[in-house]
Amino acid sequence: MIRTHVSPEEAEYKLAKKEARTLGISVAEFVRRAIRQTLPPAAGAPWMRYAGFVESGDKRPPVRGRYSLWRERLNRMSTLPR
Repeated sequence: MIRTHVSPEEAEYKLAKKEARTLGISVAEFVRRAIRQTLPPAAGAPWMRYAGFVESGDKRPPVRGRYSLWRERLNRMSTLPR
C-alpha cells in the first residue's frame, strides 16, 4: 500500500467521516472504496465495463420475493386440469 496525503475541504471531510462511521469503516478505507468505484475496470477484464448493461430477455422483475414465487406456483397449480 502506498501512503499519500489528501486535503479535502472541511465540509467534504465531515461528510466522509460521517459516512465512514455509518458504514463502520475508517475514513481511509472509505476513500479507498471511493477511488475504486471511480477508476475504470482493470485492463485484464474489459468485459467488466458492460456488467449490468446486458438484458436477459426475462420480462419479470429482477428481484422477486418468496411470496410472489409461491403465488405464481399456486396460480399455475390451480389452472392445471383435474
